[in-house]
Amino acid sequence: TIESILADLESYLSKQKAEREKVEHDLAESILMTDYLGLNLTEYNALSVDYTIFLQSEYVNLPRLRYYLKNLIHTGYELGIYGLFLAAEALQKVLKSSQALDLITDSDAKELFDSSSQRIDCLVDDILRNLVNINLNNDQNLFSSKVLHLFQRIKKDVDDDNLGRCIVFVERIYTAAILSKILAFLSEKMLLENKNCLKIKYLTGPRASIGDAMMSAKYQRQVIKEFRKGEINVLVATAIAEEGLDITKCNLVFRFNKPPNFSSYMQSKGRARAKQNAAYVILIDKSVQKTLLTDLCTYQNYEEIQKMLQEEFSIDNDDDLNTNDLNQLEPYRTDNG
Repeated sequence: TIESILADLESYLSKQKAEREKVEHDLAESILMTDYLGLNLTEYNALSVDYTIFLQSEYVNLPRLRYYLKNLIHTGYELGIYGLFLAAEALQKVLKSSQALDLITDSDAKELFDSSSQRIDCLVDDILRNLVNINLNNDQNLFSSKVLHLFQRIKKDVDDDNLGRCIVFVERIYTAAILSKILAFLSEKMLLENKNCLKIKYLTGPRASIGDAMMSAKYQRQVIKEFRKGEINVLVATAIAEEGLDITKCNLVFRFNKPPNFSSYMQSKGRARAKQNAAYVILIDKSVQKTLLTDLCTYQNYEEIQKMLQEEFSIDNDDDLNTNDLNQLEPYRTDNG
């Protein structure tokens, strides 16, 4: 399982961290004690060489693999078996094409990396692929409830011929990349008469999802342009789109996770600003149902704060400082005019 691979990595990396800290400590002490006049440079040079060799080992690749595996686990919980399969398959391709194994100098690290790659092959080819094939007609097993609720809400607008532009805000780059593929898959499967009506892309910051190229600023601008023109009508985006998009109409906005703060809530909700039939939907995990009432109270407080701010800072004709008052103020001029 992914957890067992991760546990082996954690054990090795903890050991490596302790060794690195010892080498760093010894080197730091040597730096402080060295007089640089040749009296005790031998020990310093030896420690410096040891530290350089340590840093050049492939220790740095294993933390990256650990990061990928943690994202796989998160993807499985968030998106379901199919999402986990897509993410694991992407990782498998990266590991097969990577030259990391050839560059690893530490024998224990080489063995661990190779073993992890083989176990991921088994996970993808023998376990997840079979689970997907067995459950192709069982959406409840294949996808998380959040994914199904999301797609059904989009499908409703398609069936009602009311789908304009839709944004789905997610927390992680991984989620954006995989969720866009899942929505495309569901569109092919469930929108038989309108399977080409959903034009889906994802938008994130410059960091890449596993197996994908980095998202350049040029590509980001192109995606935004296509979304504005309606060439894309479903955009799965991270927080970069909360403030970075200038969209005239968006009639359906989802938050795939609870907004982390008031600012994020306001920014994402502000995207639901089509003149008619605009909807803002927050998808909440079953695991937080016990705190649902608290969450709803929080969202209501968000709304009250929003209304209060609008009323408090609006300037109307009855205010002491009205437009005529502003017109009577002399313009500011610098000393040079």
